[in-house]
Amino acid sequence: MPSTILTEDDIYRNSTQYKLWSYTPEALASLRATTNKTASERVVAAIKRHRKESKRKKAEEHASAQAEGETAKLNGTQTSPSNRDSNTPQYAALSPPAPPSTGNTSASQTPQHDPYDSESSTSEVDTLTVSEELKLITHYSRQLLRFSSVAFPRRLPRVVPSTAVQFFRRFYLSNSPMTYHPKEIFPTCLFLANKTENASMSLGSFVRRIQEPPIKSKMGAHDILAPEFFVTQGLRFTFDVRHPMTGLGAGWMELLAMARGEVGMSIRGAETDQNGTTAETSQDQQEKKTREAIAKSLQQSLLSLPPTLPWTDTTGEQTPGDPPARSVQTLERRIGLAHDRAKELLSEAALISDAYLLYSPAQIWLAALWVADEPLARCYLGTKIPLPASVEVTQDGEEKEQNAQGGAGNANENHQHDATRILDVITSCAAMLSAQHHGPEAQTPKEELIRIDKKLYHCRNPEKRDLVGLNRAVKSGQHDAAAKEERGGDGGGHDDQQNGTATGGQHIKREANDDDPDRADDYAIRNDRSPAKKRRVDVSKTMNADDVFGGPLKPP
Repeated sequence: MPSTILTEDDIYRNSTQYKLWSYTPEALASLRATTNKTASERVVAAIKRHRKESKRKKAEEHASAQAEGETAKLNGTQTSPSNRDSNTPQYAALSPPAPPSTGNTSASQTPQHDPYDSESSTSEVDTLTVSEELKLITHYSRQLLRFSSVAFPRRLPRVVPSTAVQFFRRFYLSNSPMTYHPKEIFPTCLFLANKTENASMSLGSFVRRIQEPPIKSKMGAHDILAPEFFVTQGLRFTFDVRHPMTGLGAGWMELLAMARGEVGMSIRGAETDQNGTTAETSQDQQEKKTREAIAKSLQQSLLSLPPTLPWTDTTGEQTPGDPPARSVQTLERRIGLAHDRAKELLSEAALISDAYLLYSPAQIWLAALWVADEPLARCYLGTKIPLPASVEVTQDGEEKEQNAQGGAGNANENHQHDATRILDVITSCAAMLSAQHHGPEAQTPKEELIRIDKKLYHCRNPEKRDLVGLNRAVKSGQHDAAAKEERGGDGGGHDDQQNGTATGGQHIKREANDDDPDRADDYAIRNDRSPAKKRRVDVSKTMNADDVFGGPLKPP
């Protein structure tokens, strides 16, 4: 039976990154449009319910205040207008709402001012568009990288923030900023990536570092952990992220070996006789000469490359291109400079763009090298696949047509179509990286971000604003009790009804609303005890007083 060779391509095609998180541009745009449409419909419905409930509560409070006023009038104890206090309960509902807070409050906290307050409950809700959501996500992707570099300058490996950004962008493929604010999600993504990449930073150390200067964040442990399940659910519980940085390092070392004429020199070892001495056969000698000739040819191809193109960094400063390399030392310097520029692209532009969702890691790092030094990248690709001929400028300033290997000869016609497709993919990815690096898409104007953020303030889902409270309610069982009441008494309390008591729900409520807030938070978030499990065990004890786990097994 012939053995099957498992290639790197086969390994990647069996990864979750390829199976679940690789898209065509059309499929990616369609997915984002569907997510935006679904989220907009849910937000509009939630805001309408919120307005209706708020209007009902205000009417009840107004009626209660009027009834108290009539009672006080009949008793002769009506308060004079000069002594009325707008903070008393009977006038609290009539006082105007507090203005929106302008301080740095946590995004998970419910604002004092109701952003959905409107005289008409049928007024239109202006939701975010797909492009506005994408601008917001790209902005917070960049903020995540800066947040990590400032809060953890030497503590987290480079791969952790890179993975966190991909978690963040994958999460918002099936979720909208109108449902979960990015400011609440990206710290959780960073802490989750810290765990999946085995960085081994504890929650206490993580929170302490973001609360210390210069970040001075007001987020606590509960703010980090509350969205974690929603994030992992949005990631489909897949945490494998394959980065192109590893491939770039390998390509850089291979290019250095080519520049030094060392490519393929130790592929086949010499045979060893009984005395321990090595002796080369004629086949070995012939193969060695062939490899030396190939290595020399590759070295000459690199030395004959045209000059590099001007380079523009992230600050907009342009560096002129270098002259052609005339020695091995200058060639090594050119390769190192191309590596540093490609690494700069992979550290930010590739992460905050859609490159990971549209291209493979190998295509991304080759595209980054293409942007950094196109002639060098074309020469390197020519050693792997026969590329179409291109017109290049020689050191003497003359134009000549040559293939990517640097020599004459016809490329294999059977591979021309595949080579053209590969080249098209790499150049399209290179255009995306270049545009994200220093093009018009690199930075969204601050005024535009402020406008989108103000719009988001009024179109967020009111039922998802307080993630800490929602997470606490779910873990303490109060969320199940509310769902049971909405269903007309079915579901969550069936065990309590069988026992003839309602102590289960009361026990949960008492535990979750302990007198000590910190103790109650620890109970809800850390889940030291499971109230639902405790309730089931209590019921089992009542039904089977002799043995919680039932009677002994009967022999067959």
